[in-house]
Amino acid sequence: MRSIQKTGTKELGGKLERSKTSGARYVLLRPAGYPLKSVFQDYPEVADPRLFERYAREQWYGELVRPGCYLFDRRLYPDFAFKVIRAHPHVSVVGSDTKIVVERKKTDAAKIKSEVSFEDVVGQKEARRKMKIVESFLSEPERFGKWAPRNILFYGPSGTGKTMMAKALSGKTKVPMIPIKATTLIGEFVGEGSRQIHGLYKKAEQMAPCIIFIDELDAIALDRRYQDIRGDVSEVVNALLTEMDGIHSRKGVCTIAATNKIEFLDDSIRSRFEEEIRFGLPNAEERL
Repeated sequence: MRSIQKTGTKELGGKLERSKTSGARYVLLRPAGYPLKSVFQDYPEVADPRLFERYAREQWYGELVRPGCYLFDRRLYPDFAFKVIRAHPHVSVVGSDTKIVVERKKTDAAKIKSEVSFEDVVGQKEARRKMKIVESFLSEPERFGKWAPRNILFYGPSGTGKTMMAKALSGKTKVPMIPIKATTLIGEFVGEGSRQIHGLYKKAEQMAPCIIFIDELDAIALDRRYQDIRGDVSEVVNALLTEMDGIHSRKGVCTIAATNKIEFLDDSIRSRFEEEIRFGLPNAEERL
């Protein structure tokens, strides 16, 4: 539960008395997003304009609106802000008959490009060989049927090139990559972690073909024998397993996870990976 709820609008300028304002006939809103931004933030979209209008009237009834102020959602997406672009009259309050319209968001997904190549990775000949099938999947995902290398696990000592290999794959296939650390997936509130996971995969689907690179997987996926699973961590793991299982069809999305401690990973998580690729320390010849 959130201990603090927003009860009003954020506006530019001084406060105005509601008693001196009339009911708004028309309000145009623009999605402004969250006060803090992360790459896997779930960005809500209006599915039904009429339904949203009723939803908005009920929660913002009596709120003062004028161009430049912000209205914060307090129910489904707490803290998500909408900026008031136009209001008629210019300064008014939301009433039971106010027509509320939301601008359509222009989605130009910025692709995360990588300048790293496979030649930059020291050694790891076997890992490079196994990456060929992943390259084919990202280049032509429609050619793959029920089996596809959608979930790949990199494991080995720190500093052996796991992250660099993922970047090289992104650069070679010209496919965007979303890199995150597993610990950042844990939400502060109940339900937030799973929502972030599904939002991350939804964003990747919009950018597909796309790579999701999860570093330090062992931070959330340790075998239950080695830790007491907290509720918020369990929620994140369950949401991640749901996405990896393909319950929500995300065509062209490849999950690559990395860990230094594969022997400590929970078996239920390891079983979801179609391929495990080992990264060893380079020998003296490879280091030259």
